[in-house]
Amino acid sequence: MAVIGQHPQSLPGLRKKIKHVSAAYTVDVAQNGYIFMITDPGDAGYTIEVPSASDAGAGWYCRFVNAEFGAVPGTLATHSSDDVLINPASEDNNLFGVFINGGNNNAAGVDNGSGDPATTIGFDNTSVHGDFIEIWSDGTQWFVKGQTAVNGGILLAG
Repeated sequence: MAVIGQHPQSLPGLRKKIKHVSAAYTVDVAQNGYIFMITDPGDAGYTIEVPSASDAGAGWYCRFVNAEFGAVPGTLATHSSDDVLINPASEDNNLFGVFINGGNNNAAGVDNGSGDPATTIGFDNTSVHGDFIEIWSDGTQWFVKGQTAVNGGILLAG
């Protein structure tokens, strides 16, 4: 029986697990299913490290959302070096997927331009409030999808 004023604990999955991040951070394997709200990167940006695909295991998932309104209305940060990068641990060079670039309504593949997987994905300083990146693992590699409302709001590196 539910207790008035308390959140139900017997129905996992109905409430999302939220973590606010505003500095360098290492995501733990136990944080499967979390939504990470990305905020002010300060003057230098920062990096978020997710577990290796093998440590995370098949089915591991999380979402990163730009929750910053920014000094320039709607943007993550004002300086070009204030990006927030997301890297798999253990130098997993295996990010595959696609994101929608709302600035020009094009879909972009997640690779380093040669068909090889990307090693880093992240939010450019021009990313706007609500842009998102989702990642999940099959136990051997990472899959990503995301959406940005501005041209170049999501970064890729190989």
